[in-house]
Amino acid sequence: MFAVIVDRVVEARVRHDVRELGTEGGKVQYDHFELGGTYLHVKGAADEIPWGEVTRLTVDADRVAITVPHLRRRMEGLNLKAAGRRENYRVGMDNTLYIEDKGLSNCRKAIIWSVMAHIAESVVPRPR
Repeated sequence: MFAVIVDRVVEARVRHDVRELGTEGGKVQYDHFELGGTYLHVKGAADEIPWGEVTRLTVDADRVAITVPHLRRRMEGLNLKAAGRRENYRVGMDNTLYIEDKGLSNCRKAIIWSVMAHIAESVVPRPR
Protein backbone atom coordinates (compact mmCIF):
# COMPACT_ATOMS: atom_id res chain seq x y z
CA MET A 1 0.00 0.00 0.00
CA PHE A 2 2.77 2.45 0.93
CA ALA A 3 4.56 1.74 -2.37
CA VAL A 4 1.43 2.71 -4.30
CA ILE A 5 1.25 6.01 -2.43
CA VAL A 6 4.93 6.74 -3.11
CA ASP A 7 4.43 5.91 -6.81
CA ARG A 8 1.52 8.35 -7.02
CA VAL A 9 3.51 11.07 -5.26
CA VAL A 10 6.42 10.55 -7.66
CA GLU A 11 4.14 10.62 -10.72
CA ALA A 12 2.42 13.81 -9.53
CA ARG A 13 5.71 15.55 -8.75
CA VAL A 14 7.23 14.54 -12.10
CA ARG A 15 4.16 15.86 -13.95
CA HIS A 16 4.40 19.11 -11.98
CA ASP A 17 8.13 19.54 -12.58
CA VAL A 18 7.95 18.73 -16.30
CA ARG A 19 5.04 21.15 -16.68
CA GLU A 20 7.02 23.82 -14.78
CA LEU A 21 10.04 23.32 -17.08
CA GLY A 22 7.75 23.77 -20.07
CA THR A 23 6.67 27.25 -18.98
CA GLU A 24 8.63 30.37 -19.83
CA GLY A 25 11.14 31.01 -17.08
CA GLY A 26 10.19 27.76 -15.35
CA LYS A 27 12.75 26.02 -13.16
CA VAL A 28 12.99 23.30 -10.53
CA GLN A 29 15.55 22.82 -7.77
CA TYR A 30 16.95 19.46 -6.62
CA ASP A 31 19.50 19.94 -3.85
CA HIS A 32 22.62 21.26 -5.65
CA PHE A 33 21.05 21.31 -9.11
CA GLU A 34 18.74 23.81 -10.73
CA LEU A 35 17.04 22.75 -13.94
CA GLY A 36 15.51 25.36 -16.19
CA GLY A 37 13.70 24.98 -19.45
CA THR A 38 16.87 26.03 -21.26
CA TYR A 39 19.70 25.29 -18.80
CA LEU A 40 21.27 23.23 -16.02
CA HIS A 41 23.04 24.97 -13.14
CA VAL A 42 25.11 23.34 -10.41
CA LYS A 43 25.22 25.35 -7.18
CA GLY A 44 28.59 27.08 -6.91
CA ALA A 45 29.52 26.73 -10.60
CA ALA A 46 30.64 29.76 -12.56
CA ASP A 47 27.78 29.69 -15.06
CA GLU A 48 24.74 27.86 -16.36
CA ILE A 49 24.98 25.08 -18.94
CA PRO A 50 22.51 25.54 -21.79
CA TRP A 51 20.69 22.31 -22.69
CA GLY A 52 21.65 22.99 -26.31
CA GLU A 53 25.30 22.32 -25.45
CA VAL A 54 24.62 18.90 -23.95
CA THR A 55 25.99 16.21 -26.26
CA ARG A 56 24.86 13.20 -24.21
CA LEU A 57 22.39 12.66 -21.40
CA THR A 58 21.83 9.13 -20.15
CA VAL A 59 19.75 7.90 -17.26
CA ASP A 60 20.92 4.58 -15.81
CA ALA A 61 19.72 2.69 -12.76
CA ASP A 62 22.32 4.21 -10.43
CA ARG A 63 23.35 7.46 -12.10
CA VAL A 64 22.56 10.21 -14.59
CA ALA A 65 25.38 11.22 -16.95
CA ILE A 66 25.40 14.61 -18.68
CA THR A 67 28.24 15.29 -21.13
CA VAL A 68 29.06 18.87 -22.10
CA PRO A 69 32.17 20.13 -23.94
CA HIS A 70 34.62 21.90 -21.59
CA LEU A 71 32.54 21.02 -18.52
CA ARG A 72 35.52 20.71 -16.16
CA ARG A 73 36.63 24.25 -17.01
CA ARG A 74 33.10 25.56 -16.46
CA MET A 75 32.93 23.89 -13.06
CA GLU A 76 36.09 25.64 -11.80
CA GLY A 77 34.03 27.65 -9.33
CA LEU A 78 33.12 24.47 -7.44
CA ASN A 79 35.18 23.26 -4.54
CA LEU A 80 35.45 19.67 -5.82
CA LYS A 81 36.92 17.00 -3.62
CA ALA A 82 39.53 14.50 -4.82
CA ALA A 83 38.81 13.02 -8.26
CA GLY A 84 36.26 15.75 -8.93
CA ARG A 85 33.76 14.30 -6.43
CA ARG A 86 31.30 16.26 -4.31
CA GLU A 87 28.17 15.18 -2.44
CA ASN A 88 26.25 12.87 -4.79
CA TYR A 89 27.81 14.08 -8.01
CA ARG A 90 31.19 14.21 -9.69
CA VAL A 91 32.74 15.68 -12.81
CA GLY A 92 34.72 13.14 -14.80
CA MET A 93 37.82 13.75 -16.91
CA ASP A 94 35.58 13.10 -19.93
CA ASN A 95 33.64 16.35 -19.24
CA THR A 96 30.67 14.41 -17.93
CA LEU A 97 28.66 15.37 -14.87
CA TYR A 98 27.65 12.18 -13.05
CA ILE A 99 24.73 12.50 -10.65
CA GLU A 100 24.69 9.47 -8.38
CA ASP A 101 21.95 8.05 -6.18
CA LYS A 102 24.14 8.10 -3.05
CA GLY A 103 22.18 9.64 -0.18
CA LEU A 104 18.93 10.06 -2.10
CA SER A 105 15.69 8.54 -0.89
CA ASN A 106 13.97 6.19 -3.32
CA CYS A 107 11.24 8.79 -3.85
CA ARG A 108 13.67 11.65 -4.50
CA LYS A 109 15.73 9.49 -6.86
CA ALA A 110 12.63 8.43 -8.81
CA ILE A 111 11.58 12.06 -9.25
CA ILE A 112 14.99 13.29 -10.41
CA TRP A 113 15.63 10.30 -12.67
CA SER A 114 12.17 10.60 -14.30
CA VAL A 115 12.50 14.35 -14.92
CA MET A 116 15.99 13.83 -16.37
CA ALA A 117 14.64 11.08 -18.65
CA HIS A 118 12.03 13.54 -19.97
CA ILE A 119 14.74 16.12 -20.54
CA ALA A 120 16.94 13.55 -22.29
CA GLU A 121 14.14 12.81 -24.74
CA SER A 122 13.78 16.47 -25.66
CA VAL A 123 17.26 18.00 -25.60
CA VAL A 124 19.74 15.42 -26.83
CA PRO A 125 19.93 15.05 -30.61
CA ARG A 126 19.01 11.60 -31.87
CA PRO A 127 21.19 9.92 -34.52
CA ARG A 128 19.44 9.64 -37.88
